[in-house]
Amino acid sequence: KVVLLRGLFSLEAFHISMTLLVCQKLGDPDATDQKGNQYFKRKLLKREFLLGNIMRLTFELPPGVSLNSLGFDIGLGDFVRIKPYVEEHRKLVENPDGGRAYSPVLSPELDGQCGFIIKPYGPGGVSSLLQNIPIGSEVLITGNVEHVFWKERARGYFANTRNMAFGSQASYSVALIAYGIGITEVAPVALSELKDPRVKQVRILWATKTWSDVDWVWADSDEHRDLVHHFFRQQQQGAYGARLQLTHILSQEDRSGCMRGRVSANVLRQVFLDDNVPREDLRFLAVGSTAMLDFTYETLLGLGLDTSKSNGSWSGGNLLYGKLAENVSLSVRHPSPLLEMLRKTNAAPNQKRQCKRRMVTAKEASNKKRHRKRRVVTAKEGSNKKRHLQDVASFEQPG
Repeated sequence: KVVLLRGLFSLEAFHISMTLLVCQKLGDPDATDQKGNQYFKRKLLKREFLLGNIMRLTFELPPGVSLNSLGFDIGLGDFVRIKPYVEEHRKLVENPDGGRAYSPVLSPELDGQCGFIIKPYGPGGVSSLLQNIPIGSEVLITGNVEHVFWKERARGYFANTRNMAFGSQASYSVALIAYGIGITEVAPVALSELKDPRVKQVRILWATKTWSDVDWVWADSDEHRDLVHHFFRQQQQGAYGARLQLTHILSQEDRSGCMRGRVSANVLRQVFLDDNVPREDLRFLAVGSTAMLDFTYETLLGLGLDTSKSNGSWSGGNLLYGKLAENVSLSVRHPSPLLEMLRKTNAAPNQKRQCKRRMVTAKEASNKKRHRKRRVVTAKEGSNKKRHLQDVASFEQPG
């Protein structure tokens, strides 16, 4: 226990020191909202249209800063908020002071950049603004994971934490429901959960209007480096086998291999509930509008699942995420399987280089040291020795 506590304290101290270093690079925030979220000016570097009005945006971060260094964990569904900065852009948004939530899709370890895949839904929103502003424009993006209790609304907005016993060998089945562009959060989460050997299966239900709303995830995916395309490229190649099950439901189109209609109790029962998976092992996450989420979790409750979430505190045993307690630091939150994998991958080359340096030091240092000493002796004493012999020979010769 003492060793564990020491490890936790040292880990938290490390995160605190890293946070202070990152804060120095970020400087003072350019804006703060009512919750206390800090916003910083970020320049739009690139806008790529993937299909129709679905686009991937890349924004600039300061050198040496990544989303991971800011505390974001994409595998846990962390998001940023974006809102307009200049007055000209604020006039184009209906609620310019309220930041809109977006899920990052580029690697959280990427230095100096962050990116999002978004789809505008009519004028007056932040997404519509991002579709039209010139490249090089600046917007405000949060630099912290949202973890706060909003007193004015008496509601908690706390960070996600996996609802799975840490260190336990129990098995789980993850059930994900994505509404429309909500797949941009669901795909990285699925990618993360599939890296945990305790997760026996991940089932995804993706609800859209037509097939054209989904086929962009496979289009030219070899050229795309974001986590959404990466996940669907692996899915298409069968990398996960029976551990991954993807079901499409289309509300406005009949298509072979897809369900037709809208998400309902019967659809949820058909996709996720069967005798092969004990209900206590199921962990659910839905991503979409507030109305869609409320409907989904209430419907799951009606099916006998524990998906209760009240006042910002998610306590349901069948939810994929609980919420970190208000007084608990983000620095001690357990990383997602995705972030753990990225950290190990990045650490491996450094460890390999360190091992090589240690081998050279252990094997050659002493020989090299002795060799240097021999050279010094040869250079310094050889001449003296020669002169000494000459003097002796001269002394012994008869005069």
